[in-house]
Amino acid sequence: KLSDGDNGDVCMLRLLVSPINESQPLTEDMFIPIIRELKRTKWTDPYAMDLVFNRYPWLGVTKGEIVTGLCSLLHPIMTRKNQFAFSLANIFETITKERYIQY
Repeated sequence: KLSDGDNGDVCMLRLLVSPINESQPLTEDMFIPIIRELKRTKWTDPYAMDLVFNRYPWLGVTKGEIVTGLCSLLHPIMTRKNQFAFSLANIFETITKERYIQY
């Protein structure tokens, strides 16, 4: 991830793609899942990206997005009780501790 000034961050992805069955010629249909996942990666939350790629690679992108989404849903409900204790950062940090993330 590289800083691009006021435009935000730039991420360069390098992929080595090879067909499972090398006897078949490459077709555009083979690249559809790759293209779909690359487009999805563009919109993935930075919290989820950090969770999946840096902290817990075994978790997988889908589960990382679910955990991040549930934390975001929990925040407005719990912040009514105590806005400091239940900040989004505190909720995310608690839920993603190694002790709890495996469940």
